[in-house]
Amino acid sequence: MTILNEGARAGDFLLSEAAGQRSREQITLLAMTDAAPAGTVVVLDTNGYKPYVAPNPVVAITKQVAILFNNKPASTETQDAAVIIRDAEVDGEVLFGLNSAVASALTSQGIIVR
Repeated sequence: MTILNEGARAGDFLLSEAAGQRSREQITLLAMTDAAPAGTVVVLDTNGYKPYVAPNPVVAITKQVAILFNNKPASTETQDAAVIIRDAEVDGEVLFGLNSAVASALTSQGIIVR
């Protein structure tokens, strides 16, 4: 019997969000060499957002962060992406790139990590 492993699904990390579209925004995702699954933490860079990679040692994040709502493929071009950016509750167990600095930054933007 073949076993199939299902990857991240759109919004799977989301426990609750504000009414309407208040919690979401459309962003520009910078070119990426690897695909980014739904639930990936992204951080604002000069011309758009990119997946967060924690420095060693971990330091506080001073830029805006968000969480990808959908899976995004690797691309040599920028691409539009929907993100959760405020007023939501998320499941920290299924976020990609979560650490103490990210949790603090998300909290400051009104996103509660459970």
